[in-house]
Amino acid sequence: MRYVFILLAGLILLMSGLARAADTSVGARLYHRHCQDCHGARGRPNMPGMPDFSRGEALLRPDERIVDVIRRGRGMMPAFEGRFTADEFYDLVAYLRTLR
Repeated sequence: MRYVFILLAGLILLMSGLARAADTSVGARLYHRHCQDCHGARGRPNMPGMPDFSRGEALLRPDERIVDVIRRGRGMMPAFEGRFTADEFYDLVAYLRTLR
């Protein structure tokens, strides 16, 4: 019974438009506009000390943790809080995961 409730709740969210899949094309646009100067066009960093997204180690964390780093910034990377919508943060993470 519990699984039926979870399934129905998920279907209602999907049908209501409250849940959506991340859009890698939006993430690519954001990445190329805001990230590639330091992190490289295909995830290989242009600057020392930047994570190499093409190797994947930087992406072994859950989406929420990566979004938190992007929101707050880290080291030389500025905070992007208020610059992206909540969905755009996840679009960007989805695109990062394609760079491996």
